[in-house]
Amino acid sequence: MLLIECFHPVLSLVEDLQGNAPEPRVAGDLERRLIDAFEQSEAEAKDAGHGVLKTDAAKFAFTILIDELLMSEEGPIGGDWKGHLLQEKFFGTRTGGDWMFAEMQKVLEPLPENFDIQLVYLSCLDTGLVAALHKDLASIDKVKHGLRESVHLLRRAGSNDRVLCPTAYRGLGQRGTVNRARRRGGLFTANLVGALVVFAFFIYYSSSITQVVDSTATHGVLQTGPIDESTNGSAQNGFGVWVDGASAWIGGVFSRE
Repeated sequence: MLLIECFHPVLSLVEDLQGNAPEPRVAGDLERRLIDAFEQSEAEAKDAGHGVLKTDAAKFAFTILIDELLMSEEGPIGGDWKGHLLQEKFFGTRTGGDWMFAEMQKVLEPLPENFDIQLVYLSCLDTGLVAALHKDLASIDKVKHGLRESVHLLRRAGSNDRVLCPTAYRGLGQRGTVNRARRRGGLFTANLVGALVVFAFFIYYSSSITQVVDSTATHGVLQTGPIDESTNGSAQNGFGVWVDGASAWIGGVFSRE
């Protein structure tokens, strides 16, 4: 299980924070719900075999994101949340956003061991994390681009057989996974059909050229009058029979898929 999937309980609450609450949020109640979600996520990450350092890095990123989202809200919750900062509770700091992007810079390299935390960081950035770079959007875009490029390279290198679509990091669950084997099968079928079509046209035009060459050899000049319908019809009928047979075979391939 990917690390970001282990944090699905936290991601679900983040999605709720971005929506319009049916009633005013209470800081104390929300803090307890978030703490429970983090505890559940950490337990799932441990069961999935993720190390403590990587799990803490993901927890830190989501903590900074949540504090930022809640402090920027209008209404009482925006002011009240300053007394319930998760980063202070979990990591003993109120300025975690100042080094958030420095942590991201450490894992920009397309190395397999960076893949999990890169997905977490991209999720936070796509959700709107700006931290200390709220006045430097160009730098945020640069970091996001570097992370996304690294994820693409790792996916193409096949470091993980079931990877995530780069645009599906939020609200993850099982919706972000893709079946790579099935995609390869579809591509093979499309290439095979294309090759058969090219081969069919080659056979057809080869038969036409053969007729012209035979006529030239017989009469000494290229035939300029009407072409013998019986000969031309025979070639076309043969081509039609071949295409019908190929179409039936291709239909069988698609029905088996």
